[in-house]
Amino acid sequence: MGNAVTTRSIARVSGIAERTLHRFYAKTHQWDEIRFMLYEHSVSEELEEIFGIDEVVEDKCGKSTYGMGLFFGGLYKKVVKGVAFFQISAINVQTGASYPLGLIQLIKDENDKKKNLDLKTKKADLAERKTAAAKAGIAFEGLPKGRKKGQANVPKDATDALDAHDSMLLRHTKGLLTRILGFFATSKRTCPKYIVGDGAFGNQHYVTVATENNLHLVSKLKHNASLKLPFVGERPKGKKGPCTIYGETIKYNNLPKKYLVDSTTEGNIRTNTYQFKAYNTTVSKKLLNIVVIQHLHLPTGDISHVVLFSTNVDLHWEKLIKYYQLRNVIEIDFRESKQYLGLRDFKNYKEKQVTNAVNIAVTSKLVSQIMQTNLQHLLGTNELSFLDVRAYYRAQLYAQNLLKLIPNPPIQLLNPHLIAKLALTEAINLKNAA
Repeated sequence: MGNAVTTRSIARVSGIAERTLHRFYAKTHQWDEIRFMLYEHSVSEELEEIFGIDEVVEDKCGKSTYGMGLFFGGLYKKVVKGVAFFQISAINVQTGASYPLGLIQLIKDENDKKKNLDLKTKKADLAERKTAAAKAGIAFEGLPKGRKKGQANVPKDATDALDAHDSMLLRHTKGLLTRILGFFATSKRTCPKYIVGDGAFGNQHYVTVATENNLHLVSKLKHNASLKLPFVGERPKGKKGPCTIYGETIKYNNLPKKYLVDSTTEGNIRTNTYQFKAYNTTVSKKLLNIVVIQHLHLPTGDISHVVLFSTNVDLHWEKLIKYYQLRNVIEIDFRESKQYLGLRDFKNYKEKQVTNAVNIAVTSKLVSQIMQTNLQHLLGTNELSFLDVRAYYRAQLYAQNLLKLIPNPPIQLLNPHLIAKLALTEAINLKNAA
């Protein structure tokens, strides 16, 4: 399809009555099970795979669309009004192919709305107190110190965990991940051991979720995250109490050379890679596998860096970097689903209709990825893209429509699949020759 993917355009291309499609959209379908069945029977498990997680926000107009709310869109760099979805994909480490497995819509419940309202009230009160202090010419005290009332006997970590469990994204992540892992538990397919997410998932709550499900998390820390090396030395004689755990604090502009594992220079940029084990108390009380990628601009001496981590302290630095880079594949899934498969075009607004429209787009991406892999094996090339797959099957459609106009077509023209294969092979040959 070259136009917007809606129920009307689907009906026109497929020949299915639009009313029949509306009845299909009004029913409940087990989309996660359908996708896992396709994935299990159509994707080879000979190569290594990891889980990729991310959320996508699509802006929408009006007020009637189910799940409509205010969400921060990374593509828009601001909070927008629309709908949001969370996706889990199985990503092939060797080929970079992504197979969407689970999708769930992010819905704000009453606790989420109350939490946002309390935050707005707190910010307004803080701004009012700051203005009053400036007019009175006195120092502004800021936020009150100490714990909240009624939490004197609750450990601080437990309080943070309770607040986190009320968050919308974490609640949906736990539910969808448990569902996907349940499919792997009841099948003979090997479950991936790593789950990869961007910096939004690099905190203690997602470390806990991964650990509870026997997975290792690979993500990114803030550029100024406090890292402490393990304590090395002898315990002072006569000292009582627990043993010292934390040692020297890492300084990013003066990283010890003994942790340098790779250094490359390209143009005016020198890239140094460091790997070491360290603690970050805001993420985990256990040792983390840290990889710092430092970029040095040779003419000016300016330094920037990226801090990656994994809960598996034995993971090699090259694999850790590669796993994190693969998390970008899920962004490509979102882009293709929006541009070509209807994730942006749907006009449905009721709960079941919205769920089915979005899941049809994501399931179509899974089917297209399976088709792309099969075509690569058929044609003996790894250069096929998603657009090549669309062109291949569009050529079949055009061939079928043209053959209907010929009264007595030759036998060799009765196979549109052969025509499309010959056309695509010729296009690849011309591209390689150029």
